[in-house]
Amino acid sequence: MMKMKNKVIFILLSLFAGAMSLYASDATVCAEVRLQIIQEITFERLAFDAELKLSNNLDNMPLENIRFDVKVNDENGVAANEVFFIKVNGMRDINSVDGTGIISPLKTGVINWLIIPGKGAGGEIATGKRYSVKADIFYGVSDKQYKLETWEDWITVKPEPSIILDYFLPNEVTGDDPLTEGVVEESVPFMLAVRAKNTGYGVARDFKIDSSQVKIINNEKGLRADYEITGSWLQGESAPDTLQINFGDIAGPYGSVMAYWNMLSSLKGEFNEFTASFSHSQELGGAQTSLIEAVYTHYLIKDVLVDTPGRDNVIDFFSDADKDGTPDSIYESEGASFTVVAVEASAGPPPTPQNNAVKIDITGAVNELWGYIKIPDPCDSDIEISEVSRSDGKIINSRNYWVKKSFFYLVDIMSSEKSYTLHYDVTQMDNIAPVTAIFIGEPKYGEEPVYITSKSSISLTASDDISGVELTEYRIGDNPWVEYTAPFVVLTAGENIIYYRSKDIVGNLEDAKELRIYADNVPPSIFVEFEGAVYLEKK
Repeated sequence: MMKMKNKVIFILLSLFAGAMSLYASDATVCAEVRLQIIQEITFERLAFDAELKLSNNLDNMPLENIRFDVKVNDENGVAANEVFFIKVNGMRDINSVDGTGIISPLKTGVINWLIIPGKGAGGEIATGKRYSVKADIFYGVSDKQYKLETWEDWITVKPEPSIILDYFLPNEVTGDDPLTEGVVEESVPFMLAVRAKNTGYGVARDFKIDSSQVKIINNEKGLRADYEITGSWLQGESAPDTLQINFGDIAGPYGSVMAYWNMLSSLKGEFNEFTASFSHSQELGGAQTSLIEAVYTHYLIKDVLVDTPGRDNVIDFFSDADKDGTPDSIYESEGASFTVVAVEASAGPPPTPQNNAVKIDITGAVNELWGYIKIPDPCDSDIEISEVSRSDGKIINSRNYWVKKSFFYLVDIMSSEKSYTLHYDVTQMDNIAPVTAIFIGEPKYGEEPVYITSKSSISLTASDDISGVELTEYRIGDNPWVEYTAPFVVLTAGENIIYYRSKDIVGNLEDAKELRIYADNVPPSIFVEFEGAVYLEKK
């Protein structure tokens, strides 16, 4: 009789996550570097351990020519061996099960088979599907051949996961341009992202991806190129391990999880090739039992956020899915993928210090579809955009608009009736310093200098019509500058100079102005002089 027990095994796959050609300059191809990232994917799956014992009770003759035929049938008695991978996983006191096996006298042969369900064996219902397992045993004693049949044992196969992996990598990366001598440009992090989507009806349990560091596999010109994975993120949160990401359990059907690795390239360039392939361990059934359905690669245009009602707050990927140079798709963290169309639009006049708004009108025909705009940036990338609003009042999420190479991009659900307003930070257009005025309170007299007393209140006012005043300050004579916060008086008598100035929010500093004053706190004295004698008549 065969004894069956459940066995949880880990599936190990070797993933060739990237074969990429890198152009070291976007102006001139000075070298080509091919890179490789090896990733291993592990997760649990159900398998069965079938054990059979065959005893030779003869004390002087062996059992010979032993063969076992394991048979699996569905609940209707139909043969189902083709949906299972069956292999001998261990033998004791027997040397073979293929018709050449021998069990010595008074020995008991023990054989263990690993039975792994293939794709679809568990069906789509959570309770799974039942199968019977038995074995036909053929053996010989002396010149006679015998056949035995074991009793059936029943197993229940639950639905299995089926994983689709979508990888995303930007077409361009920023680093040092080897054609610029004496200048080392800073490297900007970019992401290698993946979405693991479970289209099967079972749960992918304890799903992990272990990544190696980037390996250069072809560098014919010996270019000094360095590539490094510097961090990892899962569902938008930093993962504790740079190279391993534990996705946890991925529910089915259509559950998905997003993850990405931050990478650095020492060189500026373009990836003109991005491919991926995977292989499944042949010892565990190869393609027959592989739970990886497919692996796809796409060029990443920008991480965005699908923020329609009911969606999560995890980043999504705006991509060039077919790598033809044109953005066309959004891959959501929740598993959905949909087409994004190019939409024609036009921009109004550029902003001024007095008006920071630029209106964008949809000129193409589109009706409540996901679309993207690409137009020349009205400010030619010189000024940052602080906010984008839609004509119905919605504030566009900052992930969904950006400026790159003097072009403005926006991704949204668009229609011809809608328009957008770009609000620029016009404080960056401010190159004019504030204007400060001084006021002297009574008592006062004159202009240059102004005669005052210690009771004369001195006040300062400043104005800046663009970015606004950040600071007003003054000093008296050679004393240090003091921030102006309230009217002040001058207590030191005599002639002096008051210096004053202001600075605006973007740092424009006004040239110091000055006013000569004379502080006089001594009242006038009256002297009367008499010449000769003066007689007063007494009456």
